[in-house]
Amino acid sequence: MKTKYLMISLAAFALCGTAGAQDFGGILAQIEENNSTLRVLRSEAGADKMEARTGLTPSDPEVELGYLWETVDPEGGTRVDFSVSQSFDFPSVYYWRKRISRGECAAADYAYAIGRKRILLEAKQICIDLVYRNALKIELDKCLLNAKTIADSWQSKFDAGGAGALELNKAKMALLSASRTAKNNEIERQALLADLQRLNGGHAVEFSFSEFADPFIPDDFEQWYNDAASRSSEILAVENDLRNAESGVKLATSEWFPKFSIGYMSESVSGSSFQGITGGISIPLWENSGKVRAAKARREAAEEKVKDDYLQFHLSLKSKYAKALSLISLREEYRNTLSGLNPGDMLYEALSSGEISVEEYTMEMEVWYDALQDALECERDCHSLIAEIESFAE
Repeated sequence: MKTKYLMISLAAFALCGTAGAQDFGGILAQIEENNSTLRVLRSEAGADKMEARTGLTPSDPEVELGYLWETVDPEGGTRVDFSVSQSFDFPSVYYWRKRISRGECAAADYAYAIGRKRILLEAKQICIDLVYRNALKIELDKCLLNAKTIADSWQSKFDAGGAGALELNKAKMALLSASRTAKNNEIERQALLADLQRLNGGHAVEFSFSEFADPFIPDDFEQWYNDAASRSSEILAVENDLRNAESGVKLATSEWFPKFSIGYMSESVSGSSFQGITGGISIPLWENSGKVRAAKARREAAEEKVKDDYLQFHLSLKSKYAKALSLISLREEYRNTLSGLNPGDMLYEALSSGEISVEEYTMEMEVWYDALQDALECERDCHSLIAEIESFAE
């Protein structure tokens, strides 16, 4: 909603932000350390990596002990059997299991990186909104002070018989409007600070930025995108999933090779003792039926996922890039148009001398302030888009 009845000095306006006016690095570092959701994500990633490292060794050895006795002839003696055996998968099975395990560990890291990026981007967007609200607060406080001065002046004139009730009421309504607008902005500002505190693990955050830095965006989108995609956690995650799916096909194929077992066995019968080694082979005729086809289907799905994600991210970011360029251009137009203009003092003098009415004054200032607020919103939207674009490369 457009706020009204402001007297603004452009010299203090946030459009004149200097490079480095906003640096959220310290705040984002606090949030990364204190955010409770990130702690959960770190714990989950650690648990997932521990689980991924299980099941890489051969199966447990088997030990058997048998004791048999003669049931017909009590003097027939006894028989004692003892054996221990160990089974092994084909060697390539262990190799591909370890490859998949490393891929699953990497997937856990990428999942954490994506979650971290999402939370820090949310925090940065809140910071950008707070810069906007803080800049707005500076101007709204000036507006409120000016509206109060005008209302007090017209009250004094009315008491002295130099002004009518209609003009006084208009001045009071202007004061009420300015007060309501300032309060609404403060409510929004406090809500943003509460959101920032929530992301910071419940710890309050000192935030005093009220100026936007000069926006920066790369000149060549395609070159930037190709470089960013090579570092993007989302792209790296789906590429890792594809490698894991390819390893899954290799593993399923390797599981068609036979399993081996080797062991030791001894037997004692009526004073005679026998011992030796045993060996065996397991031919996978039924157990792996359909596994290779399923693994290949997962690989094909992963390939399509990589292509789709690359295309979707490219198109989405290209659209945001074009919009950001437009906002930067619009920002420059606002700066060139509004720079050096300040009708507030002139209008106030005209109001004080009676050349214009309170209604005319407020209407003129409304037009002026709407343009300034539009310029601030342009700055905010521009930085918000750039933050989204930059986040992709993390």
